[in-house]
Amino acid sequence: MGGWPANAMNRAAKTKRDWPVAMMSSEVGQTHADHSQLLTVYCHRTIVKGETRMAIEQMNISLPPKMARFIRGKVKAGEYTNASEVVRDAVRHMQEVEAARKERRARINDTRPSLSGGERTGIRENVRQGIHELENGDYEEFDELGLRQFFAEVNERGKKRLAAKAKRSS
Repeated sequence: MGGWPANAMNRAAKTKRDWPVAMMSSEVGQTHADHSQLLTVYCHRTIVKGETRMAIEQMNISLPPKMARFIRGKVKAGEYTNASEVVRDAVRHMQEVEAARKERRARINDTRPSLSGGERTGIRENVRQGIHELENGDYEEFDELGLRQFFAEVNERGKKRLAAKAKRSS
């Protein structure tokens, strides 16, 4: 069986399990550091009429105590039946967030060609100016009432501009 150590296949055959467990020879004893987590990768394979196919991977994950307590708390509260479900749900959520992030980037990249070089330069300059003003304290803070008044004034100015523009074009 490609890539399986002979002793692992023998161990799997002797256990007579539906899901024989054996370490892949390329991964035997390897641990991969990923920030605060250490992952040791194992593969479960099922043998069907002489063929092998991937069924599921098992990962042993080292977590800081605070994260482990969080996971156990979710299981204890009955939100999940076991720790694996918590981790799978968290990974699914990370995948969704990443997909949404990629989609946003794609939309931004689709917008860029529609802006001329001068428009992009103008936007960059306005952002730089705004950052400079913030750093120098050249801004005004508003409470809720102040914001409502500010936007009411902006709305009025916009209506006047539109009315003037409509008058010129008629």
